[in-house]
Formats: sequence, structure tokens, C-alpha cells
Amino acid sequence: MKLILCAFLCISLLLIKVAVVKALSCSNVKYAYTTKGFDDGDVPKSAISGEHLRICERGLTCCTEEMEHKLSTHSRAEFDKLLHNTIGELKDIFETHTHRFDGKYSLVYIICNSLKSRITARQ
Repeated sequence: MKLILCAFLCISLLLIKVAVVKALSCSNVKYAYTTKGFDDGDVPKSAISGEHLRICERGLTCCTEEMEHKLSTHSRAEFDKLLHNTIGELKDIFETHTHRFDGKYSLVYIICNSLKSRITARQ
């Protein structure tokens, strides 16, 4: 009975250790990081202390200062590109509406001048 209990305890501890090691592995982070086009050499093989980091988690993390810098730069570039595209679309909308307004205003101006000249001619 003691032997079975000891074996069960050993197997349980081994499974817990495997689960902890797997949880501390950075393979999922490495995969996500490389799909963004970054070098997988930046990602540590296992979790490290993140006390020195500004953006990533400060406990155990798979993030390094180099990764923070690259991801921050990449994020900023994507944001700037999206903002530039959106502003370009808004600019096009305003230009279209301005031309329509100018066209209608020009027509009103022509009609007013025509009426004014007719009134002046009658006097």
C-alpha cells in the first residue's frame, strides 16, 4: 500500500513538474512573434523575470526589452499607417463635398448676377 502511494505521489509530482515546465516555455510566444516577421532569436526559451520591462508583464514573462522595442515600433508604424489612410479617406470626402458645394454656390451666384443685371437693365 505504501509502495502504491509512493508511486502515485512520484507520478503526480512528475506531472506537476512537466506542467510547470510547459507553462514556463516560451514556444507559443515564439510562434506569435515570428508570425509578425520578427526573429525568433529575440524570444527566450523559457520565462524570465520581467522586472525591468516597461510594457510587458513584470513577473515571469517571455518578453525581453528588445522584443518590447520591436513590438512597440511595429505597433506605432501600423497605427500611423492606419491613421494616414483614414485621414486620406476623410480628406477625399471633404474635397468631394467642397466641390459639390462650390458648384451649387457658383450656380446660385450666376443666377443672382443674372437677376441683378436684369433688374439693373429695367431701371
